[in-house]
Amino acid sequence: EKSEDKPLIDTPDDHYYAINNTSDSQKVTYQFDDEGHGSTVNCIFNLATSAIGGGVLAFPFAYSATGLLSGLVITVIMIAVMAYTQHIISESTERTRSSNYNQLVTRMLGPRWGIACEIILILYLLGAVIAFMSIIGELGEPIVKRYITDKVFWSSGKVLIAIFSTAIILPLCLLRRIDKLGMASAIAILPVIYLGFMVIIDGASAESKHQTAPISYSIWTIQFFNAFPLIVFAYQSHIQVPVIYAEQKKRTVRQMDIVVFFAMLLESILYIGVGSFGYLLYGNETKGTILLNYSDRDIPANIARILLMFHFTLATPINFFPARLALSSLIDRFFPPSSAAESQLSYMPWKRFLIITLSMFIPCLIIAIAVPQVQIVFSIIGSTLGVAVVFFFPTLFAWKHHRSIILAIIGGILSIFIAVTGTGITIYDMVK
Repeated sequence: EKSEDKPLIDTPDDHYYAINNTSDSQKVTYQFDDEGHGSTVNCIFNLATSAIGGGVLAFPFAYSATGLLSGLVITVIMIAVMAYTQHIISESTERTRSSNYNQLVTRMLGPRWGIACEIILILYLLGAVIAFMSIIGELGEPIVKRYITDKVFWSSGKVLIAIFSTAIILPLCLLRRIDKLGMASAIAILPVIYLGFMVIIDGASAESKHQTAPISYSIWTIQFFNAFPLIVFAYQSHIQVPVIYAEQKKRTVRQMDIVVFFAMLLESILYIGVGSFGYLLYGNETKGTILLNYSDRDIPANIARILLMFHFTLATPINFFPARLALSSLIDRFFPPSSAAESQLSYMPWKRFLIITLSMFIPCLIIAIAVPQVQIVFSIIGSTLGVAVVFFFPTLFAWKHHRSIILAIIGGILSIFIAVTGTGITIYDMVK
C-alpha cells in the first residue's frame, strides 16, 4: 500500500509514475544500491576501455570515405555531440538513481520503453559478438596461411570462425560467472594499444614501406556517409555510463563530466591516431579493416593479428554475458516464473542457461560466417542500434529534463539522418 506523502517504488510502472507524475514536494528520494567505491582514475579507464575495441580497425576506412581533413572535422563534431549525450545520460542517472542503462530508460520513459531498450541492447550486444567472431576469422586467415597451411579449406576465414568459435569462444560463454575472466579482460586492451602504436609509427615514417596510394583531404561522394555509423560504433560507451556513474565515490554530474572528458580524450588519441596515420599509409586504397592492407609477411602486423585474436576472444563472452541475462529477463516479462520458489532463484537454472546460450550463439555464428566484410556489421550496428543508444534515448531524456522542442528536433533529425544514410549506403554496397 502506497503512502500518501511519498510514493513507494516497487515496479517499473511505479518508478515512471513517481518520477513523472508527482509534485515537487512529493518527488521520490531513491538511493543507489550501494556506496560507490570507484576512484576518478578507475572510472576514466573503465569508460575508455568499454569503448576501445573493434572500431579502431575500421577508423582508417572511415577516413578513406571522407578524406583526411573532412574525417578529422567529422570526428571532432561527433565527439562533442556524443560527449553531450553522455552528459544527458549522467543527469538522468542522477535524477533516477539508476544503476544500468535499461533501468534508466524504464524509470525515465516508462516500462514499455524499457522493454524496447532491452531488445535493442540484446541486439546490439549480439551484433558486437557477430562482429568479433568475423574479425577473428579475418585476422586468423593470413596467420594460418603463412605459418600452418596454405590449403584453401583449412585457411579459409569462415572455417576458422567455425572452429575457433566452437572450440574456444563457446566454452568461455558457458562460464557461469564473468569475473573468472577478470584479469585476462583487464590486459585485453593491450593488443589494441600495440596496434595503435604500430600503425602510428608506420604512418609517421617519411619513407613508409607501405605508402603507395593517393591521399584526399576531402571526398564528396555517397560513401562520405559511411563514416558516421563507424564513428558511432567506435565511440559508443553510453551503455556503461549509468554503471560507472553508480560506481563513483563522488556521485555528481560534474564529476562524471570530468570522467567522460578524459575517457574521450584517451579514446580520441588512439582512434584519431590510427585513423589518420592508417589512412596516410594506404590512402584511398584503405580496406575495411586496416590489417587487411598489411602483408602476411609483415612480422609486426602478424604479432598484432595474434594479439587481437586474443583480445576479441575475450571481448566476445564479455558482450555475451549481459545479452544472455537481458534475454532471460525479457522472457520473464512475457512468461513469468510458474512458482514462487522459481521466481526467487538468484541464479539461472542450468537447463535454461544452456538453451538461451545455444539459441543466441548458433545464430551469431551462422551470421558471422555469412557476412562478407566486418565493416558491414560495424556500419549496420552503428547506424541502427548504436544510434538508438547514443542519440535517440538521450534525446528523449533531454525532452523530459528541459522540455526543449528545438533540442528534441535536432536529436531526432540527427538520429534519422545517421540511421537512414548509414543503413542505406551499407545495403547499397552489399547489393552492388
